[in-house]
Order: sequence, then C-alpha cells, then structure tokens
Amino acid sequence: MVAPVPSVLRVRSSRWAMLFQKWSLTRILFPETLEVSADSIRTVRVRSFLLPWVKEEERMSLAKVSSVRRLKGVIWDRLILETSGGSNVLDLEGMRKRDAEAAAAAIMQRQAEWRLPGAALVS
Repeated sequence: MVAPVPSVLRVRSSRWAMLFQKWSLTRILFPETLEVSADSIRTVRVRSFLLPWVKEEERMSLAKVSSVRRLKGVIWDRLILETSGGSNVLDLEGMRKRDAEAAAAAIMQRQAEWRLPGAALVS
C-alpha cells in the first residue's frame, strides 16, 4: 500500500551540499525549494543574499511533467524534471536522499491520480 502524500510537500536542498558543491553563500543561506501540490510543482531560488526578495519562482503544471529523473549520489541526490514540450527542465541538486525520494514519489503519485481510470499507461 502506498503512503498518503501530504497536500503540499515542501523539500529543499541541503545547505551542506551547497557549501561543498556550489561554494555559493546565497545557496547556503537560502537553499532551493521544491513544493509539490495537488496540481502543480513550484520551485523557488533566491538570486542574491544581499537582496533576498529577488527570487526566481517557477510553477509547472503536473500535466506538463513528462519525466522525473532522480540521480543518486554518494551523499546527496539530484532531481531532474523534464516537461512534455522539452523546453524547460527543472534541475534541483544537493537534495537529501529521503527528500528526493519523497518528492519523486509524490510527483509520480499525483500524476497517477491525474490519469483517468482505465487509461493506458505509456512507458
């Protein structure tokens, strides 16, 4: 049986990963955030630690997500979300393993809920 997914799942990059991978003070202070809701995915990236209100927010409908790739590292994981049009790729790196697994499972489960009953699954 699959565990229920909360209404909004919010995960963020590890600050330690940003310290060792990116060497970016902004990413250490304000890690990237991924939110999975019932109908969309939202990412938030702060552009400058001097101006934390300058953010890059991106929202994508779950219907537009064509693939979810989870690249497993030794310590941290990376999620790559590709769109059906192929024009926009969401790339979140430095995620804790359990957060990346929970986010990928939530996206897959929400996409399965969007499909109509009896529809053929394309793999």
